[in-house]
Amino acid sequence: MWDGTADKDVRSREEFVAAAELVAEQLREAKLTMLEAFTAFATRLGSRGADFLQATHSSLVSDTPVRGGSGSVSRRRTGFLVDLARSMKAESVAGEQSIAQRVVKAQAAVFAPTNGGRGKIAAHAPREFCPAARWTFKCARGQDTGHGGAEEFQCTVKVLGEDRQFSFGGVRIKQSFSGPEGIGPFVLERFYTKTGDANHRSLSKANSVSTSGERSGNTEAGLLHWEVRDRGAGFEVSFYRSAGKAEGDLVARAEGVVANAAFQATERNASGLTVNWAAGPQPKDGEAGALNCNFFLVENRGGVPDEFVIETVVAGGGRVQALLAELTGGSLHSKPAGQETVPDDLLLAGNVLSLLE
Repeated sequence: MWDGTADKDVRSREEFVAAAELVAEQLREAKLTMLEAFTAFATRLGSRGADFLQATHSSLVSDTPVRGGSGSVSRRRTGFLVDLARSMKAESVAGEQSIAQRVVKAQAAVFAPTNGGRGKIAAHAPREFCPAARWTFKCARGQDTGHGGAEEFQCTVKVLGEDRQFSFGGVRIKQSFSGPEGIGPFVLERFYTKTGDANHRSLSKANSVSTSGERSGNTEAGLLHWEVRDRGAGFEVSFYRSAGKAEGDLVARAEGVVANAAFQATERNASGLTVNWAAGPQPKDGEAGALNCNFFLVENRGGVPDEFVIETVVAGGGRVQALLAELTGGSLHSKPAGQETVPDDLLLAGNVLSLLE
């Protein structure tokens, strides 16, 4: 460590940096050599891999997105490692087999302050093979492109510690999404805001709202204009797609609403909209305001797409699972560190061949 008492030895530093880079490259080549041997066993070398698992595979891991009718995205994973993980868990002769678990955490999404829309994504636990990375999502379909209510985001990923990036799309508002390389499942939820009724006497706070069927055609660019009326036997809460509140603009209504009780406003004029909310402690006849669904935009006032970022970090875990994640994008059946049946130390220098015994 240089302490400043003498000139820096630049030449020596260059020599050691070059040596470190060479060692890193040799370690990478060693990993790839072992990966090639494992791949050959699993998918080639006659039928050795097929005999071992009683199933034939052409790859270690294959990952395919599956989109549901509502816009949700799950993953279909096949391959030698997938079947091996399943067999380890179901082993009936020697008992359940496992390696040390790799712990990955995805932090709650951070939304850009310049966004036109608003949303939220809670922290979640990705799959074990998920890399430490920065996942940047940008709106690709929004209110301003005619897709309010079904906004979608594309993502660019920068893997930390590697010179590697990749991209994918298909993240739709209010739909479960499982992405490539283990991110998810997560749901991009709406963040509703309310105007009018500042003390929440007529209607509760906007964080208790949920909607279904909202879109550009049954809102005013994401705005729902609401009004409370006292009908004697209960209150009526109506939602309109315009501030004029014409009967033809009525899109949802709840009747017989009582104080401090949840209600559901169902569609009117074939709008397809449903609003779930709750009355406040003292609803007032004639109270009015707006509920904003905060649709996202492809081009906000800053001239750029709305965006949010998710950071994934590796919080700990086993060497075997980490190596599989790095080289194959796969994982094996695991247990929390200390509970595994296959010792993690087998991957230390000099112990690798023990894995084959």
